[in-house]
Amino acid sequence: MNNLKLSATMKILFSTLVILSIFSINLIGQNVSNSSKIEFGFSIKINSEYLNDSVKLLIHQPRNYKPDKEYPIITLLDAKSSYKAFTACAELMAKEGSIPACIVVGFP
Repeated sequence: MNNLKLSATMKILFSTLVILSIFSINLIGQNVSNSSKIEFGFSIKINSEYLNDSVKLLIHQPRNYKPDKEYPIITLLDAKSSYKAFTACAELMAKEGSIPACIVVGFP
């Protein structure tokens, strides 16, 4: 009797795992074919007399950047690991109106 219960439980568990695996395949990636391309900006080097070295800056301007308009600036101090993700989020949030369009400056 215990073997029958164990066997039935294993069949149910296995079936559940198979069904969840099939449905989770759609969760692995997102369809980005219709989404707009996000550009991550440019980099510049600034020579510092104080540091006696040059400092690289990563700069992202909003998609609809106009030189005569003022924009808030967000400074990233860990741009090596988070610059692309942060600029993508900032661009998408600005597009949907959650935050104003902004300039992101990253220090790697």
